[in-house]
Amino acid sequence: KKDLIDGFVANQRVLDIILLELRGSSYNGPLQCYLVIGENGVGKTMLLWRIKYAIEDDLELSNLIVPVMFKEEQYFLGDLETLWNYVVSQIEYLPLSEKKDPGYSVEILFEKASEESAYYKLEKKLKERGKKVILFIENLDAFFRKIGKHGQQRLREVLSTSRDIRIIGSATALFNEVTNYHLPFYEYFKVVQLKGLNRK
Repeated sequence: KKDLIDGFVANQRVLDIILLELRGSSYNGPLQCYLVIGENGVGKTMLLWRIKYAIEDDLELSNLIVPVMFKEEQYFLGDLETLWNYVVSQIEYLPLSEKKDPGYSVEILFEKASEESAYYKLEKKLKERGKKVILFIENLDAFFRKIGKHGQQRLREVLSTSRDIRIIGSATALFNEVTNYHLPFYEYFKVVQLKGLNRK
């Protein structure tokens, strides 16, 4: 962690902008979803980890946001049920919040699909702990292809209705799932384009 932070210089301005927006929206509304675009080796992975560490090291942000990193090699991530269950495993050890949301209640019905049950379990635990979660997903294009159009529609529904779950993803280039007008995530993400170093 220390080596990554010490060596992070090229995209400091991008980091500052994202953190500023996270601080501005963390209490006032839903967090923004981001898609980091850049060629291999330009620093996408380093930026995602740097954002995660910045959240963890910031008292205000860490009190509210739990960053969950999905590494490039986590091939087990193939559907939304697996996604929700993994996030639950990362946050269920966190202490319960003293500020309960009295207006929140959820009932998991047996007839609900297992993906829906996993999602409601996640939302319940986030509410109990007073937390929001940011999912850092490398190669987001590959994940979208795995879950298919139906999974993308469901994920868009979740992100549009939940104030507690957001994604910061990465890809080497813009891909069909975010540029095709007929697909659920058309122009949904705020795109951050990373470029190679100039001479300076």
